[in-house]
Amino acid sequence: MMELTEILNEIRERGLRAVIRGGNLFIGPGDKVRDELRDALKDNMAGLLAHFACGGDEAVEWRAAKMLTHLLPLCWPCSVPCLFACLDVEPGETDCKSCGELLATGEGDSFICGECSRAKDIALTIWMQRPVQSMRAA
Repeated sequence: MMELTEILNEIRERGLRAVIRGGNLFIGPGDKVRDELRDALKDNMAGLLAHFACGGDEAVEWRAAKMLTHLLPLCWPCSVPCLFACLDVEPGETDCKSCGELLATGEGDSFICGECSRAKDIALTIWMQRPVQSMRAA
């Protein structure tokens, strides 16, 4: 299985373009995408969407990727889960409740840090742009 950095390297080496459109990631031209890469893209979709949507901001990127892993399996309309960058964090009073890092003054709010706030916005924007899947009548 390919790691995210290997996927990004292959995209660059093959001269492929990556575009997020309608909440979906498109890599092309399609005739240059090998089957192994195609499978790796599916397995790493949350990380890839976060990478291309965050514009190189690594502090926001990993947070958005974690949040997208919780959102992508869901089909709208549904209940939106509470999004956290780290589920196992035990934050103190002055820590971000999402990632556990110290809250910086002037960023975010009294609950989450600025990076988690931006990551949540990016993750929700990508997810909400995805096409609504049709529901079958029972």
